[in-house]
Amino acid sequence: VTCSMAPAGKMDALKSASSDLFDILLPDGGTPNKVRIALAPYSSGVNAGTYSTAATGGLATRDCTFERDNSNQANEFAPTPGNYLKMAGSPGIPSNAQCPTSALIVTLTDDKSMLRNSVQSYTPGGSTAGHLGTQWAWYMISPEWKTIFTGNAMPVDYSDKKTKKAMILMTDGLFNTFGGRS
Repeated sequence: VTCSMAPAGKMDALKSASSDLFDILLPDGGTPNKVRIALAPYSSGVNAGTYSTAATGGLATRDCTFERDNSNQANEFAPTPGNYLKMAGSPGIPSNAQCPTSALIVTLTDDKSMLRNSVQSYTPGGSTAGHLGTQWAWYMISPEWKTIFTGNAMPVDYSDKKTKKAMILMTDGLFNTFGGRS
């Protein structure tokens, strides 16, 4: 949901493609298999909504999350002391770092109407921290996060032979920010 998605109908194309994807994976007549979809919209940061408390150790004031530090940047481990995600004002993150205000993550769900409404509400703004959107997409399907994402949103174990996990990245690929900087 970044500024680079505003020109040339890119955001409209994302909304249309998402709607088609939801119709294919979650047809109105149902599917013989259980299908769930999650959304990880991003700009300079990721708005984790109510999950920001767990992701930042209770420190996030605006539900906005950013990179972890050091070797933790590229792991999938659930947030714990010393492994929390950063927030605006954390070391290395400007206090005015921006996040999508209305585009929050959506954990694994089969509620097609809710997914469609979420994507249709997206408006472009902010810089492009594509690595954060990719990381959050991974978190939402990682069994490491099943203490955070519970109930129907709980990711299954990698060893579950009946489950196929996939991530679809919808981006223009113009990644241009790190650490909440524009």
